Amino acid sequence: MSRGAAPERTWPLLSPFAALAAALGVYVLINGPATGSDTHGYVLWADRLTANGFNYSAVLREYGEPMGATYALFVGLVALLRLAFAEHWGSALIVLNVLCVAATGALLARLAVRVTGNRAAGWAALGLFLLCHDLWLWTPYLLSDSVFLLFAFSVFLMEASRLLAKGKAWPPVFAASAAASLFRPTGMVLFAVTSWSFVLAKLPDRAGARWLALLGLALAGAAGATLFGWIVEVPARWPFPFGARALRYISAAYSEGLVVWQRPETYLAPPHGLGGYLAIMAARFGWFFAPGAAGYSGAHWAMQIAFFAPAYALACWFMATLLTGRSTLERGSRDVGLAALGAIILYAMFHALMHVDYDWRYRVPVLPHLILLAACGFSDLQARWSARTAPPSLSFATA
Repeated sequence: MSRGAAPERTWPLLSPFAALAAALGVYVLINGPATGSDTHGYVLWADRLTANGFNYSAVLREYGEPMGATYALFVGLVALLRLAFAEHWGSALIVLNVLCVAATGALLARLAVRVTGNRAAGWAALGLFLLCHDLWLWTPYLLSDSVFLLFAFSVFLMEASRLLAKGKAWPPVFAASAAASLFRPTGMVLFAVTSWSFVLAKLPDRAGARWLALLGLALAGAAGATLFGWIVEVPARWPFPFGARALRYISAAYSEGLVVWQRPETYLAPPHGLGGYLAIMAARFGWFFAPGAAGYSGAHWAMQIAFFAPAYALACWFMATLLTGRSTLERGSRDVGLAALGAIILYAMFHALMHVDYDWRYRVPVLPHLILLAACGFSDLQARWSARTAPPSLSFATA
């Protein structure tokens, strides 16, 4: 069997899912339920939505800002949970969080095996998933992150299946990625992620095509950042009422030099001219990948380094094999790796334009992509080590 073509049935789903769900359940019981700064707003919206018979347009008119539509699906979920479980809706959401995070981990491990054809990649993915505190952190919270994690990764699974087996239709993937933009604001990135995967699927199988695609992605990102910086420098340059209020808010954050939200040690000087805005964007792009901040405790830093050091090292190794042509994976599997890389870059670009959240919450949707790249890197190193240490084969000539 060729690498990258192992059937999915070679890696189970139920047992990893059950183990992860049990571990996450214990974590939730130890830490107890928690609310975020957005929780009260979700509840308020959900109750208004229920009161007017799920008339979304009326709620949006009352809120008065089109960006509110980006929370529509999650607010609808909260409304349904409050209808079904009354005052216990929070417990129901936390159970759903646990199930979604556990399902993401199990599906991620299976995808790693499918991409590499190597069960070692599945174990590496599970191990890194267990080490990733940033994935566990949000499970007890009455927020949208854990459910969206599965939503976003499910869209990526649809993309991966089309990269691994050509001929499948893409409209359902674009429909799912468009729907994600109605779950939380960062969901709008998924449409660009799907577009990148679609481009990879359509590229000719010749040397240099994917290098040119990566270059095009970088150039498009730079052009978009420059245009966005020009607009937020003077928000009145935006010619439409839609989104004008959000742009004014974003511009005010730039005027403070904000890089990582409420972490002043990361702030830059207030920008003067377009170059200053681009400098802030560049700083945010870099900080998107930081394991943490100076305010983290020693124990927190230890947890972050335990995950990010091996994850970044293994992912970089795998990307080096891809970009230098030394990967032994088949074309479809290599494209899945490039799709994961593109997703990470696009999320980093998006948050370079906005800001990096206080505790790197906005990075959560692409942590499975990072783990996938790292698992592929582990698989490659394991295969090379096995080939190096295998005893030489003996052949006997017959007279």
